[in-house]
Amino acid sequence: MLPKKPRHILYAVLLLVLSAICTSALANTKVYSFLSETVRALDVTSKGLRLVSVGGKTNDTRSDLSISRDDKVAAAPFFATIIQGADQEVGCASNGLTVARFNLCGDFDDRLITLSGSYSTVSWQILGGSCSPNINDDCPNTTASCYSQVATGSTFLLDASTIPSGSGAEFRVVANGQQYFFKVKKSNITQTFVKNDFIC
Repeated sequence: MLPKKPRHILYAVLLLVLSAICTSALANTKVYSFLSETVRALDVTSKGLRLVSVGGKTNDTRSDLSISRDDKVAAAPFFATIIQGADQEVGCASNGLTVARFNLCGDFDDRLITLSGSYSTVSWQILGGSCSPNINDDCPNTTASCYSQVATGSTFLLDASTIPSGSGAEFRVVANGQQYFFKVKKSNITQTFVKNDFIC
């Protein structure tokens, strides 16, 4: 039987894990994979924490929680995006990047894209040349030579008339040296419905 104080801590940890699992089921996120990565990275022992690398090599048991440069800690399974106002955010399973998606309706559905935070250098780039966008894939094209700069500054006006409806477009923004990706899909729907209001 555990003393009261450790039992309370155990209940709190159990409550947090259950909350994360239930929330992930509702929000359709990948919390379960994050938790499994975390459990593999930190193995709690009776003497303290034992750091375990992703490759499976176990480091020495430590009670002081200090980490030296030689220790390997598992990386987070996803990287958040700084792109604001997207219609959807999807995760790439192969590299963990988060890709923002914009769905445009016709040639006049222009969007002003902003970034969270402030950055000293910002470069907006479009995928082109010999590289073709694949808007149906959740993973971005990360080949640097495929991108060419189309704008600078903290905001970007996504001109819907320049996006091909058949292939869409793929972009990246490089802010202070970090790159973030977004994909754009456009549908050309001709609206034939006319609404008339009548007073009865």
